[in-house]
Amino acid sequence: MSETLAAFKESMMASLKELLDQQSDKICKLCEDISDVKQHMSYLNKTTENMSCEINDIKLNITTLNKQIESTNMRVCTLEKELSEKHHVITSLSTQLGDREQQGRLNNLEITGIPFKRSENLNTILNCIATKVGFIISPSDVDYIHRVRRYPRNDDNKKTILGRESSDIPNIIVRFTQRKRKSDMLAAVRVRRGLTTADLGLDGASRPVFINDHLAPHNKILFGKARKLDAIETLFPRNARVAVAS
Repeated sequence: MSETLAAFKESMMASLKELLDQQSDKICKLCEDISDVKQHMSYLNKTTENMSCEINDIKLNITTLNKQIESTNMRVCTLEKELSEKHHVITSLSTQLGDREQQGRLNNLEITGIPFKRSENLNTILNCIATKVGFIISPSDVDYIHRVRRYPRNDDNKKTILGRESSDIPNIIVRFTQRKRKSDMLAAVRVRRGLTTADLGLDGASRPVFINDHLAPHNKILFGKARKLDAIETLFPRNARVAVAS
């Protein structure tokens, strides 16, 4: 009986020892797993801290960039305002300069369409025009008369006079001593209308002759553009300004 109990006790002790050994192995493995988890958590914490620092840096950079953008926008607005003011000043000065240039031409008439000849007498041509339109002109009415080269046109449809491009033929500029006398002659010309080189006894094919106020370049451009408007039936410069009669 005692031997049986001893054998049972020994068997139980062996089983218990085996169970304890198994539990000990499991506990060791669990401890290793916990240690690995702790290491991983530590790595995650460090990574999170680094990311948090990087995010803070990014936020700081964004804040700095926003301030720089705001400052740049303010500078751009200031520059745009200054540019607008300068553009306004330039436009105003250009207008004043154009007005002064036109003011200096208020006593002038411009005659186009007269062929150029080396032996020509411009005063004789002017007197012929005056006679043809019924205007009495005296030498004291004219300050000076001369030809001036026209501004070349930019299109390919330049009309020719006697084989030469019309833009190559210098126009005739007449400066009157009194603006009223210039206006009176211009009024007589407009009543007559349809004046040609044949009417003036000039050689060659008959060509139209035009007499108008002596416009400054910018007014000539405006006059040329206005003539192209379909809604305009009659258009002419009046007192060096473009006038429209529908």
